Amino acid sequence: MADFGIALVAGHERLTAAGVMRGKLGYAAPEQVRGIHYDSRADLLGSGITLYECLVGARLFRGGSDADLMMAVLEEPIVPPRALRPDVPPQLSEIVMGLLERELSMRTPSASELRRQLLELPRELLDLKNGRKLLAAEVANARSHVSEPTEVSSPTQRISEETKEASSVGSR
Repeated sequence: MADFGIALVAGHERLTAAGVMRGKLGYAAPEQVRGIHYDSRADLLGSGITLYECLVGARLFRGGSDADLMMAVLEEPIVPPRALRPDVPPQLSEIVMGLLERELSMRTPSASELRRQLLELPRELLDLKNGRKLLAAEVANARSHVSEPTEVSSPTQRISEETKEASSVGSR
């Protein structure tokens, strides 16, 4: 089971006391935040948060403090990815929202069900070559919004230049 930074280690009190949550609260399932029993669906929710953030390009849950972040995980409305990014296919947006259900009985029940849903996506969405093209376009778009770094000489170049300067000053 992947834990997305949340460790609840049973029987290993030296690492983490039983019932103590560690890790990134922004990827925790509501049942983890509440401190109640959870199962692999908590990992599915963490996967859904990660997928959501990849699709939208922003954090799903934010808070100024741990308490704020916990409240966001428990209560903040979740806007479907497609509402923020109309280019997200509706079927994929629905899959993500199924992973993000706060109510356990409504959340995607298993990784095998998630796999089934993903494999049912239209073929053009599963086309690896098309995916590479889309990813390349997104990277190019992101780069166009970042200022070009200034050229910085390496330490070796600087030492070499300083040595040349010192030699020319000494020969004068």
